[in-house]
Amino acid sequence: KKKIENAGKLNLTPDLKLNELFLVYPQLKSRMPEIHPDFKILKTPLARVMMKKATLLDAAERVHMSYTAFVSQIEKLLEQVV
Repeated sequence: KKKIENAGKLNLTPDLKLNELFLVYPQLKSRMPEIHPDFKILKTPLARVMMKKATLLDAAERVHMSYTAFVSQIEKLLEQVV
């Protein structure tokens, strides 16, 4: 298993996997529906499989957001949870 040690600032890149993001910021996962209601799926068992493959770019496309707007929303949530 890949473990991310950097709990400081994670570089939010288009190819960053969702599970890597949530390893560093576990509290972010429950707040994702604030970005888009479709992220409620992250609370399902299927999400564990999906998050290992899905990237930030995939997630943005899934909810029909531009990557830039999506990352901006994530950064706003991170300011509140970190």
